[in-house]
Amino acid sequence: MNIPDFLTVAAELEMVAAMLYETMADLSPEGSVARHLRALANDETRHANAITMGKRYHQEMSDAFGRTKMEDDEVQKGIEEGNAFRASLMLGYTLTEGLKKMLKFERHFEKIHIAASIEITNPLLKRLIETLTKSDKSHIVTLSKLLEARQNSS
Repeated sequence: MNIPDFLTVAAELEMVAAMLYETMADLSPEGSVARHLRALANDETRHANAITMGKRYHQEMSDAFGRTKMEDDEVQKGIEEGNAFRASLMLGYTLTEGLKKMLKFERHFEKIHIAASIEITNPLLKRLIETLTKSDKSHIVTLSKLLEARQNSS
């Protein structure tokens, strides 16, 4: 997949994550968990906006960046799974199961971002992808703590 195409689907994937966090927050019976989920949704929206800006930057550059090794279907799979998960949320879910699913998604996003950061050579785009990877790690920590707190209170 070439870099502009990757950035397009990466922004879409971030928006799917934002939508999932927002939906979970809307459905959450616990206010404190909902606040954490909304913060994560806002992060994902900012990521999508940053990726979109990175794509514009890339389009203005004259040099070619090559292709990423990330397969098209790997990123598309994340988008499709996210949309399917959102549909299942509307049918009902347990908060613990939702948090576990989002933890799985964040680990998937991290894998995609790491693969892209290996391939991208432009320093500004590389920094953007590395920032997203750090944010993925932060989201993984937050979700893990929320899960741990729920398991300790059970």
